[in-house]
Amino acid sequence: MTPERKFYRNGFQHIFQISVDRGLIFYTDEDCIVFFTILCSMAVKYRVRIVAVCIMKNHFHILVQFVLKDNMESFLNALCSVFARKYNFRYNRKGKLFRKPYGNAPKYGDDIYGCLIYI
Repeated sequence: MTPERKFYRNGFQHIFQISVDRGLIFYTDEDCIVFFTILCSMAVKYRVRIVAVCIMKNHFHILVQFVLKDNMESFLNALCSVFARKYNFRYNRKGKLFRKPYGNAPKYGDDIYGCLIYI
């Protein structure tokens, strides 16, 4: 069972997600561009403010601001599932791409600056 996620209205969240087998996901620049494009379109759809993004070879980090807690779950589910479908089609694979649950840590005050440096 997933523990209750901490959430502060209009607060910032450091969200991170790794591949299901810790294997490589982002092989090419095109993989990163597709992910970033989906990230931006989902941010508009779910009214999410993106502050920082770091795409690594087998995971990603984002610092975002949500107005509603429900948007956090919906946003991440949509982002990961849309990218996984496109990725699986491109590389002729099946199954989950990302590990569940995703990780998150609420950030506020000086924590935000530290998180920006980290990301």
